[in-house]
Amino acid sequence: MNHRHTSQSIIHNHRLGFTLIELLVVIVIIGLLMSLLLPAIQAARESARRLHCSNHLKQFSLALNQFETSMKDYPSGGWGHRWYLEPERGFGKNQPGGWLYHLLPFIEQTQLYQEVEDSEKQSGLTLLLTSKIPMYHCTTRRKTDFYPWEEENPLSRPINLTKIPTNLVKIDYAINGGDNDPGYSTSGIPLSLAIADDPSFIWDDFSKANGICYFRSEVRSSDVKSGLSNTYCVGEKWVRTKNYDMGDDTSPYAGFDKDNTRWTFLPPLRDNDSESWDQFGSAHPAGCHFAFCDGSVQMMTYRIDPDIHLHLGSRNSNEVVSIP
Repeated sequence: MNHRHTSQSIIHNHRLGFTLIELLVVIVIIGLLMSLLLPAIQAARESARRLHCSNHLKQFSLALNQFETSMKDYPSGGWGHRWYLEPERGFGKNQPGGWLYHLLPFIEQTQLYQEVEDSEKQSGLTLLLTSKIPMYHCTTRRKTDFYPWEEENPLSRPINLTKIPTNLVKIDYAINGGDNDPGYSTSGIPLSLAIADDPSFIWDDFSKANGICYFRSEVRSSDVKSGLSNTYCVGEKWVRTKNYDMGDDTSPYAGFDKDNTRWTFLPPLRDNDSESWDQFGSAHPAGCHFAFCDGSVQMMTYRIDPDIHLHLGSRNSNEVVSIP
């Protein structure tokens, strides 16, 4: 009797266990399932990030259109990367700071805008450069945070910004400067407001620039002869993945610079380790988002025809463009 009970207990206990082979088979099956599911999970996450990024560009395009409706021009590009905001100088070509600051009231940042306006200039600029705004960043590339100021050339130090924060906000988007980058010379940038206000000062000639925002620009929607639905407004910018690049080394609030302006003479490029800081691009595997001047947003693949991309950057292109 006891012998039979003991035997049944042994058999019962044996049935509750797993052999090593069975355990290994289960682990292999789980591993295979994970390997199948992981790409799908990653694809779903990237799809969500793309939608997030597209919404940011939509907000920028709407803000630019609202600004143009209110002020009769798109924001001016400013006087180059060494110049920052002078609040009392308004919005047009006499404003040395870049385009981004002027949009704050139109992207639900009225409080920050007012605080900068009401503060002493240097403290206001410091506040501006160190205020995190989530819509400035593509979550595929990086999180909303502070990033190092990388400008080390003394000849490139800001003219009217005396307190430079070690870490500051940056941006993953750039306005459309056109299908060519005329650049600017050091002699064409004033070194003081007094020089800038001197009628005899010779500014760099940007008469051939054909984007919607560039050096001392004053562009209206009526100047977009190519059609609002056929002209880029703002897009994602290429950023170097190794260290930093010249298009992501200082503040997005500076005047006309590669940190906040890009061109279409080169096709969009996925982030890599090269040095291509003139062009649009992104961290997305499939392509780069652009907002058009009519407010629409579309992703362009990295394989877009370079001629089509070129013409989409020009507000006065004579070519008939078929958007892919």
